[in-house]
Amino acid sequence: MNGGVVAAFHRGHVLVTALWSLGGLVAAILATRRGAQTARLLAFGWLGVTALKVAAYEGSQLTGLGFSLSFLAVAAALEEP
Repeated sequence: MNGGVVAAFHRGHVLVTALWSLGGLVAAILATRRGAQTARLLAFGWLGVTALKVAAYEGSQLTGLGFSLSFLAVAAALEEP
């Protein structure tokens, strides 16, 4: 195993961030296309929670590629809708 348990835990956080970002992005796009304002606000709220997770955990615990990928995932999701 490459890097042990801590490295696997950090990779898991990056994966969770990517999935949460993708989920929020898809929800925001669908809500926008359907004109559902409440759903759109909830989607952006979810992206806000994801951004807080990235800032709080990844920003202080990750370095290198994991750090960059986490911030890139949430930034791309927030930029698109």
